[in-house]
Amino acid sequence: MKRRDFLTSSAVAGAAAMCSAPRTAAAQASGGSGMPKLTPPEKPAELNLCLQWGAIPGGEMKEKLDFLEANGFSAVEIPSGDWPIKNCDALLDAMKGRKLFIATACGPSNFAYAEPEKREAEVQKFLPVIEALGKMKSVGLIICPARGKLSEPGWLTAKELRKDFVENTGKRLAEHAHKHGTSIVLEPLRRNETPFLRQVADGARIAADIGPQRSWAISGTWNWKKPASWAPLSAAANC
Repeated sequence: MKRRDFLTSSAVAGAAAMCSAPRTAAAQASGGSGMPKLTPPEKPAELNLCLQWGAIPGGEMKEKLDFLEANGFSAVEIPSGDWPIKNCDALLDAMKGRKLFIATACGPSNFAYAEPEKREAEVQKFLPVIEALGKMKSVGLIICPARGKLSEPGWLTAKELRKDFVENTGKRLAEHAHKHGTSIVLEPLRRNETPFLRQVADGARIAADIGPQRSWAISGTWNWKKPASWAPLSAAANC
């Protein structure tokens, strides 16, 4: 087996192992090799090209969407914060008759405050964002529980943050997202930014610990500046 195939198979198997028991049935041991045998999906996977809103040429909403369609894109990632709330109806109207869809919304998030009141404020900030994304039939809201600064005065430790996110902040957001037909999407970053969330397997484990609500772990290299910090990732893991 080629090294690339080995890393890909290992990453997929690791992510699947972190999910619930029914998911693990997709990876069965092959005859004596010890390597997992992955079951192909019933429907072949499709590559949907997506572009971040701020990177799309054009000033007006229609111009940006026209560019996406003309250049073979299928989806768009919009900003988080107040943007989905303020632009929800206008964007839905502009997308009528198009084959485009809203992939995700992404923006700053921080659930590492030591003060419970600040963590609660962060949760309350994202509830209406999730509702807007549900209305837009978006895949979900990309969240990174915190980036850096952990274990410093005023911040939770990585262990404390993970526990609170799984049992409180992240769980409540996932439940709210499930209620509105969307999800939260956990984004692994570099080890010096999120030491507890730097591989798809980490995100899959967190999603599984949150429970049966809709939460995902994604793989991507956008935030990986140095090859030394790369991990063998292959595809999104839905937990």
